[in-house]
Amino acid sequence: MNCWYCDHPNDLSEDNFGDHLCVNCGITISIYDPAKLKPVSEPKNTYEEYMEDKQQKEEEMDLKNWSKDNAKFIKIKDGESYEGIYKGCKQGVNMNGEPAVIYNLDGKEFKSSSTILADKFSAITEGSNVKISRSGEGLQTKWKVETL
Repeated sequence: MNCWYCDHPNDLSEDNFGDHLCVNCGITISIYDPAKLKPVSEPKNTYEEYMEDKQQKEEEMDLKNWSKDNAKFIKIKDGESYEGIYKGCKQGVNMNGEPAVIYNLDGKEFKSSSTILADKFSAITEGSNVKISRSGEGLQTKWKVETL
């Protein structure tokens, strides 16, 4: 078998699998068992495959928006607001087992133990379009309720 680099003949047979050194130049000659080789697959870097991956990532992002839009519960973070139609409320409990009010906005539930928020909602009639805004976190949370 000849060296792939210097083309010098070496005393190797094609079934002498493994790595060997060329007697002339010293470079490694590798002989592999073709039965154990895996077929070479085409790289997945075509434009079409790139666009498919890009579209899949965009769909995943749309799923995040979809889950937020279709969630049963409303979560308002510090500095955020939510607008919707007020459809009434009911009594419930929060995660600590303490009394809370569950407000229904657009068929979604918003739960709060804030007595100040309850006072603000007591002046709002069912069917009104409202905007709830939150600032602060924990005991420092301030709620603002506006009728639109």
